[in-house]
Amino acid sequence: MPGARDPDWQADLARIDAPRAFLKEQSLWAIWVYRFGRRVDRRPRGIRRYLFSRLYWLLFRIVETVTGISLPKSCVIGKGLRIWHFGGVFLNGDAVLGENCTLRQGVTIGNREEGGGSPSSATMWNSAPMRRSWVPCASAMVAGSARWRWCWTTYQPARRRSDSRRMS
Repeated sequence: MPGARDPDWQADLARIDAPRAFLKEQSLWAIWVYRFGRRVDRRPRGIRRYLFSRLYWLLFRIVETVTGISLPKSCVIGKGLRIWHFGGVFLNGDAVLGENCTLRQGVTIGNREEGGGSPSSATMWNSAPMRRSWVPCASAMVAGSARWRWCWTTYQPARRRSDSRRMS
């Protein structure tokens, strides 16, 4: 399998106790595409990198649509990522996750503002499990082994003077 020499991918696989896990765990498809994209970016510039980059974007869009998991290659994810119950997992391109993090369905990490751009994103340290409906934004930092259940964090941008209205 491509990526067999990638230690991060091997650590991801090691967290799953199932024979032929790649065929049974849809979350592994998204993780593999993420790791593939990171390997492509480490290649020297040239026609191969260009072609592999195009292949990455095609695979990324297909896997994102099929699984509901978005792991852009620009985010930084440590080895040993585990995603339980695929679907509804979205990471901002600026997100940083440590080693052995666990994500579950309905997790959004990072923030995006109207008009594009992400003023800030989240950082998860090693071994942080993220559960359903967890949305860290606005430079949130989560220490290792933190446990979250049904936690919802929102980001409210500062109002511009033109947006401020008097309440009566």
